Amino acid sequence: MMIALSLVLISGCDMTGFSNNPAKRLIKKRCSGCHSTKRIYGSRRSSKEWEEIVARMIRHGAKATGEERDKIIDYLKKEQTP
Repeated sequence: MMIALSLVLISGCDMTGFSNNPAKRLIKKRCSGCHSTKRIYGSRRSSKEWEEIVARMIRHGAKATGEERDKIIDYLKKEQTP
């Protein structure tokens, strides 16, 4: 009974930020301080647009190493490009 209740509660939750994918965890860590991950995952952009957006976010104060930036961009290009 308790397991069924837990599953019902979990199914109604936003699980966007919870992932085993290292790139998604990195996006949550580096990007969700200013806006929700729903904003990111609800958006489809070209590869060039993702590069520009990430560069702009870093100029506005987002903290990411060069390696982290590359991982974020690679993931977004692969998963969030039309």
